Amino acid sequence: MEKSELHDQIDAYLDGTMSDAARADMEHQLKSDADLRAQVQLQKELKAAYQNPARLRLRSVMADIMEEDLADHANTSKEKGDWSKWIGLIVVILVLFTIAIWWIVNPGPAEQEINSTPVADKAPISTPSLGKDSLPPVIMEDIPDAAEDNKLQVSPDETPPAANSKTDPVEKNIPIAAIDPAVFELNDSRETMLAGIYTRSTEAIKIVLQLPARDTTFASQPGNRIAINFSGTITSTNGSELPALTLFVYDNKQRRPIADFEIPLVAGVVNKTGQFQQILALNLAPGLYYFFLESEEGDLLNGGKFFIR
Repeated sequence: MEKSELHDQIDAYLDGTMSDAARADMEHQLKSDADLRAQVQLQKELKAAYQNPARLRLRSVMADIMEEDLADHANTSKEKGDWSKWIGLIVVILVLFTIAIWWIVNPGPAEQEINSTPVADKAPISTPSLGKDSLPPVIMEDIPDAAEDNKLQVSPDETPPAANSKTDPVEKNIPIAAIDPAVFELNDSRETMLAGIYTRSTEAIKIVLQLPARDTTFASQPGNRIAINFSGTITSTNGSELPALTLFVYDNKQRRPIADFEIPLVAGVVNKTGQFQQILALNLAPGLYYFFLESEEGDLLNGGKFFIR
């Protein structure tokens, strides 16, 4: 395939203009082709950089400044023949061009991609035997509690200072900005998908989610960095092989997932039952989020939702 044709296909995939069949084929290739995934990520970052409103405004302002300066200096040169002003103009243009290139190549914190990386792998969970009525416990990683870290540490021989009602102001937790209630609104289509999952009685592949519990609420953390444990069991009820699992995370507005991860089994398969556990560090602002587990063929197997407040 020609590079230009590949670039056109990636643009169509990122813009959402592909047909359903072509999109499915592209996503299938992305799962097995690391070079293609890298190319898609590169084009995604380039599109984000060049489509940033702040940078577009900068380029527009720079173009206006250069156009005005060129016109003014051209007239001055014709009238006075002062070539030294042309040299000054060239220096200004080079400085502005250097600043623009630096800004484009070095994105600010607000433009960073959602950086969701798995927390260091835990040691495999020992599962000597698995039965229908007995499932192995899930080992959760200890995640530091930000509230505990922020507590005032007082030694046994010390007494915390008391606030002076006359001179010392009492500190109050005042929110910097109110959270938009819209980020907690239910998404009708995803609620319908969850209702279908919750009411299914029979299926060839059955997943029992242990964590996160249904409709869990997590406390927001500084920098919107939060670790969530996704764990449970997967069972083949008809004797077929257990499929590979992919986790997709959505907010309550966007049609496309904001993150996706492969979820491996962490223990051997016994009686066609395996266990999975993945603790993921996610950058998530306060709001409502949905997650779904799918097989490599795209079959929806389970899901849920959680809140961050």
